[in-house]
Amino acid sequence: MRINKENREFIEEILTRQRFFFTDELPWQWFNYENGKWYKDRSIHTRCEYLFTEHGFFAETLKEQDYNYIHRVQKNPKDENWQHRQLKYIAEEFINGKGVFNNPLHISIAKRKTQSRQEKTYPFPHNEYRIICHPGHTRFRTSVFLQQNPQKVIITMRRDGFNDKIVDGMRELKTPDDFLKVRETLTRIGVASRKEKKLFQSCHILHKQGRYFIVHFKELFALDGKSANISDNDIERRNTIAQLLSDWNLVEIVGEVQTKAPLSQIKVIAFKDKHEWNLEPKYNIGKKKEDEQSNESTQV
Repeated sequence: MRINKENREFIEEILTRQRFFFTDELPWQWFNYENGKWYKDRSIHTRCEYLFTEHGFFAETLKEQDYNYIHRVQKNPKDENWQHRQLKYIAEEFINGKGVFNNPLHISIAKRKTQSRQEKTYPFPHNEYRIICHPGHTRFRTSVFLQQNPQKVIITMRRDGFNDKIVDGMRELKTPDDFLKVRETLTRIGVASRKEKKLFQSCHILHKQGRYFIVHFKELFALDGKSANISDNDIERRNTIAQLLSDWNLVEIVGEVQTKAPLSQIKVIAFKDKHEWNLEPKYNIGKKKEDEQSNESTQV
């Protein structure tokens, strides 16, 4: 997705005031706390609302079996049970998606102007904070009905009222320029020829289907179907470089990094010194080399 200048400025302005997080396990009990339900760890209130209210599942099912009701609706085609169908479809979507809605929940957490009088301690100091679900209130309530944590949830908090305990274990969504920061940093990490003042870049960042990968340049050749003699030491150097990026808070690694090469095998050039070196990539993403005879692009 391309971000034009106007939208980028808007996003950067938002990020100066807000922090964004992503989680695959939002406790459904949060809905009970925010909506003042008596039993915080149970779904009895929501289940009764879904099943026994005027437009609940039972009432609407009985209406659908009532001939007089059907006849009356046919004469006056006013859609009176849209709310029932909405709940039904959202519940089916949640079940079929195994906790994932077609559209993610968006939740804002803000500090209360005055603390709530209710004693709320789970799962965060809720008497000091409040939840605003936008959009997705009905979807959030459906997770309570099914007693299943919703996935793919985006949470935002203001920086001036931030509490790290609330988002503990969640992944922070960084700025749009993080990809560019990683890409530039990788140009300064590799194998060096000190005599010639050359640095041969070892790894690249690859964006594929919404995911990001740190890959050795030989792996990119292999993805292009070209000959690539990838050694165990190449993979170990790649793992070490990925770990360095993680240590510098530029990336978050999924899983554990296995075997790693010693740092003595890798040269890192400081940004202030890059003009003193000739930085040479062994692979050019999205560019053709002049000596290539084929029409194949190296873009992946």
